[in-house]
Amino acid sequence: MKQVTKKIFAAICSATMLAGAAFAPSLGIFKNSEIVASAYSNYINGCHWEYELDMGGYAITKCRNYQHLQSVNVPTTINGQPVVAIYDNAFINNSESCAQYIVNITLPNTIYKIGKNFFRNCDKLQSITLPSALITIGDYSFYDADGLQNITFPNKVKQIGSYVCNWAYGLQNVTLGSQLEMIGEGAFARTPKLQNFNSSSSSMLKFISKDILVNSKWANDRANNDALYIGYNNRVLLRYQRGGTNQTVSLGSNVRILADRAFNTAGWAGSGQYIRDIYCPRIEYIGSSVFGMTPSARVHLSGSLMFTHYGSNYATSVPPIVAPATAYFDLP
Repeated sequence: MKQVTKKIFAAICSATMLAGAAFAPSLGIFKNSEIVASAYSNYINGCHWEYELDMGGYAITKCRNYQHLQSVNVPTTINGQPVVAIYDNAFINNSESCAQYIVNITLPNTIYKIGKNFFRNCDKLQSITLPSALITIGDYSFYDADGLQNITFPNKVKQIGSYVCNWAYGLQNVTLGSQLEMIGEGAFARTPKLQNFNSSSSSMLKFISKDILVNSKWANDRANNDALYIGYNNRVLLRYQRGGTNQTVSLGSNVRILADRAFNTAGWAGSGQYIRDIYCPRIEYIGSSVFGMTPSARVHLSGSLMFTHYGSNYATSVPPIVAPATAYFDLP
C-alpha cells in the first residue's frame, strides 16, 4: 500500500512539473527512482545536458561538453524549473562528458545534492563555488582533481563523502561549514600541499571516519604535537600521537567526538601498549577501532552521556565499540 501511494504521488508530481509548477526539495522522503520521470536533454550554455525530474525541479545526469569549453555554467533553470541536483558521474572525466577540459564551473545556488564522482580525475578544474543550498556531496567528487586549490563547503552541508578530495594534489585550503555532521573515509587524504584546514565553525560534527587527513601537509606539520583536533573548539580528537611511556591520558572537556582509529597513531609510535587509563569526561560519540592499539587501557566515560547518546542499553552496547580496551562508566 505504501509503495502504491508513493507511485501515485510520483505520477502527480511528474505531471504537475511538466505543467510548470514547482515543488520544494524534500530530503529522505522519496528515492530518486520513485520520483523520476523519463530522461530529457537540451542544449544550454554551450553544453548538451541530460536531466531528469527531481523533487523541486530537475537533476543533471550528464554534461556533454563537446565544444571543450573551459568555463561552464550549469543551467539555473530548465523549462522554467530550477536545477536542484547533480547525479552520480554527471561530470566524471570521460569521452562523453569532456569535463576534463573544464577549468572553472558555476553552479546555481538551488542545488541541494551532488552525487558521486562529480569531477573525478578532472585535473584542469581550478575554481568552483559550491551552492549555498548544498546539503550532501558524494564520494570521490574531486578525487585526483589536481588543479583545484581551494574549496569551501557551505554552512548547510551536512555530509561530505569518502575520498571527496583524496589525491587532489594541488589543494591548499579547505573550509568546512557550521552544520557539517559527517566526514567520510580519506576525504582530504594525500594532499601534500594542504596548508589550511579550517573547521573552526563546525560545531555539529558527530561521525568522522578514518584517515580523513592522512598524508596531508596540514596534518603532517602537526605530527609532533600530542594530539590532532578538528572542529569547533577542538571538539573532535582526530588522532592521539604522543610517544614515550605515558600511562594516563586525560582529554579536555571540550572533546566530544573520538574519530575512527583516534588512538592508533599512539600504537604505531609504540606507546599504545603502555597507556593504562584514558579519561573522556565529555565524550558523546565513539568511532570504530578507536582503541585498537591500546589493548590494556581502561576507558573512563560518563554514564549519563552514554545513556543520552547510545540509549538505555549503553552498558552493553558501548563496551564492544571500545574493545579491545575496557569501558568504565565511572564519570558523571
